[in-house]
Amino acid sequence: MPNHKISIDALRNSFNSVYDGPDRLQREYEMAMEAERLGVHIDTYRRLYELRKEEKSTLTPNRKNGGTPLVSGENGYGTCHSIKRRRWFGKGRSR
Repeated sequence: MPNHKISIDALRNSFNSVYDGPDRLQREYEMAMEAERLGVHIDTYRRLYELRKEEKSTLTPNRKNGGTPLVSGENGYGTCHSIKRRRWFGKGRSR
């Protein structure tokens, strides 16, 4: 395999193209194909993929408030928007 530098953006784009569902065989196959395409050893590619997956899980968007990343200490609802406040506490009432 050729030993050349690969940009972080190229790696991230490659990781985004790899299947991320429950079928482990499909994921491993796609990882092997991407590693070969990029000229990276499969073990190196797999480790970087796992690091990126860990990184993504710590920045999971909070879908209840439109995508604000959850930060330690938040209650899972993120910012309380006025529309949601009315929905939660009734019209005209606020916390």
